[in-house]
Amino acid sequence: MRHRLIAPSLAFVGIGTTLVFATMNLDVLFGHTGAPVFIILGLFYGVFVLGMAVALVLRRKRPDIYALIGRQ
Repeated sequence: MRHRLIAPSLAFVGIGTTLVFATMNLDVLFGHTGAPVFIILGLFYGVFVLGMAVALVLRRKRPDIYALIGRQ
């Protein structure tokens, strides 16, 4: 159960929390506001959504590859 529910849930909460804090403090992180901040914000969320989509596709279509994620 730990590998299927608890660990992925904790990872999701951790990454989500990081994205929320980064969103709230982008002006502090970059020292200015405006279009560049919104572009970087879009990249943050875009990469997050893309990663989730790729993982879901791999889980459905290539479970052998999906099983290797995180294993070294």
